[in-house]
Amino acid sequence: MTLGSDVAGQVDTAITVIMVSDAVVIRFFSWAVVGIADHGKSMHR
Repeated sequence: MTLGSDVAGQVDTAITVIMVSDAVVIRFFSWAVVGIADHGKSMHR
């Protein structure tokens, strides 16, 4: 295994980790926003 391919593999892994964590953050964020909006609606009734 050459150094070049090792670095490329590390970059690939980093990008994958960032994409996955981004998806989790976005999902959590949208879930939180929907939860807050629902809570606000039920409070107004």
